[in-house]
Amino acid sequence: MTALALCAVAVACATPDTQLPDVDATEQSNAAEQQRRFVLTSRLDAQKRVRNVAYRVLRANADLCKENVGPEFGLYILQGDGVETEYQATARALWNLGPRPRVMHVVPNSPAARAGIQAGDIVTAVNGTALGDGSAAAQSYATALVSIREGQTVRFAIERAGMPRQVSMVPSKSCSHGVLLSHDSAANAFTDGKQIVVNEGILRIAQSDEELALVIGHELAHITKGHIDKQKQNAIIAGTGGFVLDVAFAVLGVNTQGAFTEMSANAGRQAFSHGFEKEADYVGSYHMARAGYDTTGVEKFWRRMAAEDPKIIAFAGTHPTSSERYALIAKTHTEILAKRSASQPLVPNLDPDRRRPVSKRKTGRADDMK
Repeated sequence: MTALALCAVAVACATPDTQLPDVDATEQSNAAEQQRRFVLTSRLDAQKRVRNVAYRVLRANADLCKENVGPEFGLYILQGDGVETEYQATARALWNLGPRPRVMHVVPNSPAARAGIQAGDIVTAVNGTALGDGSAAAQSYATALVSIREGQTVRFAIERAGMPRQVSMVPSKSCSHGVLLSHDSAANAFTDGKQIVVNEGILRIAQSDEELALVIGHELAHITKGHIDKQKQNAIIAGTGGFVLDVAFAVLGVNTQGAFTEMSANAGRQAFSHGFEKEADYVGSYHMARAGYDTTGVEKFWRRMAAEDPKIIAFAGTHPTSSERYALIAKTHTEILAKRSASQPLVPNLDPDRRRPVSKRKTGRADDMK
C-alpha cells in the first residue's frame, strides 16, 4: 500500500496547511524543458573549457609523448545521437543538432580557428571523404584523422547556413591522448595510460584555467613518466612472490585459490604510489608551465580539495596528503620561476642518484627497485 493509502486506513495524516499556487502540466513541462536546456548549455561550457586547456597542454608537450602523437585541429564536433536519448529533442531545438556532425566549439588560435571554421558549421567531408550521418560520421572522421601525416594540408568540406564551403589547414602536432569530459559529479580526474578523463565535479574545485591545466598536466605526467606500466611491473614482481607462497601451500594440500598471488600483486600495484603521485604533481606543474600557464598560486587547488574532503589534509590513503601536495607544488612554482628568470629550459630536475650505476646508488630508496 502507498503511504497515502496507509494514512487513509489508519488515522488522518498531517498535511501542508498553506494554499499553494496551482502548477499545471504545461508549466511543469516548460520548466523541465528549460532545465534540460540549462544542462546542455552548462555541459557545453564545461566542454569548451576543458578542450581549450587540454589543447594547449597536449600540444606544448607533444615532444614528451614519444610515438603517441597525432594531428589536432582544435575542433569539437557532435551529432544528434552523441547526446543522451532524453536530451536529443532539446538538442535539436537548441542547436539544430541532427544526424550530421556539427561544429560545437573551435579552440581559439587553433588551426581550425585560423582557417575560419565557426561553431554551427556542419562538416561534410575530410580530404574528399564524405562523413555521412550519425555514428558512421564519427567513425569516418576518426578514420580520416588516422591517415593524416605530420605537416599535411587537410581539406575540410563544410556547410554554413546551407551553403557549401571548402577550407584547408595544417593540424598542430599534439599528444594523441584524448581528454574526455565525464558528467560524473565526483571531484576527480584519472588516466588509464591511453586517455585522460576529467569529471565535471573537478571543475568546481579548479576555479581557474591554470588550476585545470595543473589537473590535466598531472594526469599527462602519469602517462609521460610511464607510471601505469611501472605499477603493472611492480604488480608482476610482487605477485610472483605471492605465487610461490600459493604453490608452497598447495604442496601441503591447502588450496589458497591464488589469494597470496592476488594480495601480493595488489600490494605491488600500490607500491610507491605516493612517489608516483608526487612525481605527477611535480612534472605536471612543468607540463602546464610549458603550455604558457602561470603556476603562481595553483597550489591553492589543494586547499579547496581539502575543504571538499578534510580527511585528506592528514591522510589520503594511496595518495599524498593535500598539505604535502600543496607545499610540493608551491616549491615547484619557485623552481620554475628561477628557471624562467635564468632562461633555462622548463624541464623537471632528474634525481642525480638515478644517474649512478645501481651498485653505487644509495640504499633504502624506493626507486632502487625500478
